[in-house]
Amino acid sequence: MPTPRLAPFSNPMEHYTSDTVHVLQGQYIDSEQSSKGQLKWIQLQHEHGKEWIKLPKTISYSLLGRLQSGMVLKVWVRPHKDYIKALMIIPVAQAVQRHAGQSAIAQPAAPKIGNPPILGDRTPTSPPLSPSSAQPAPQVYTITVCTKGKCGKQGSGYLLRAFEAAIRERGLGDRITVRSSGCCKNCKHSPTVRIFPGALQYSGVRTSDIPRILDRCLANLLPA
Repeated sequence: MPTPRLAPFSNPMEHYTSDTVHVLQGQYIDSEQSSKGQLKWIQLQHEHGKEWIKLPKTISYSLLGRLQSGMVLKVWVRPHKDYIKALMIIPVAQAVQRHAGQSAIAQPAAPKIGNPPILGDRTPTSPPLSPSSAQPAPQVYTITVCTKGKCGKQGSGYLLRAFEAAIRERGLGDRITVRSSGCCKNCKHSPTVRIFPGALQYSGVRTSDIPRILDRCLANLLPA
């Protein structure tokens, strides 16, 4: 397997703004693993062409063995000097599958209760819905809490558990998920919390802020 080229384009800044979160959507094509079997890169075919995307350990462990060629992914990325790195990955639709010479497109599956979309949910045991009866998957928000560096020293681990408890108490496990994340490069204003989709960021979060943050999610989830 060829080594991924680090620079996604001849001029990466043509498509990316430095230190800004970007959202890509496209088909998963290929991947590359380390000598120890860790998933290090994935290749995505999107509107600008083919792109190699670096994976942090928290994402690579959850995706290993679960990706299928042609699977449509939505990927939140942040550009670095000569590569882009994934912050979050959500499967959008299953790959085009061939059966007895006929092609069929599986419908998107709603994430399972209590599992962040980034983990790559298992394929449901029930058969896929037909195109005429398929309903759009409900919006699911993922809250990430930085538990590294200064955020961890400021008690973000306790903050993460407080989010989990608040979500359970409100019965929102099927609509809002929470997980830990790597360093958000915002150590001066720790702890840092982000909401996806949208990459909305909160700094200096305390447990007293949790109801307000959950209400912000609910305001977008509830029908008008």
